[in-house]
Amino acid sequence: MRLELDIFNIKDIRFGEKTSLKGGVLSMNRSEICEILSMDGRISRIETGLAHPGEKCRIFQVADVIKPRAKISKDGDKPDPAGQGRTCSKK
Repeated sequence: MRLELDIFNIKDIRFGEKTSLKGGVLSMNRSEICEILSMDGRISRIETGLAHPGEKCRIFQVADVIKPRAKISKDGDKPDPAGQGRTCSKK
């Protein structure tokens, strides 16, 4: 299987009830994100927020700001290994 990279044009991002991408708007479930992050025992406190391009804000560790990518698997149970399958990315 060869690696495919799907690039999506995301116009806005916001917190919502369900994590989804519709009409260029990425909605993310805040409590779902916190739940996933809390699985890492090295993290003692979790605060989530969104920063939009051009917005005045301060991000302390630029290394923490990454271009989001997600693996999509055929069976839905677990992601395909690196270098295989389909990866989605923001435009």
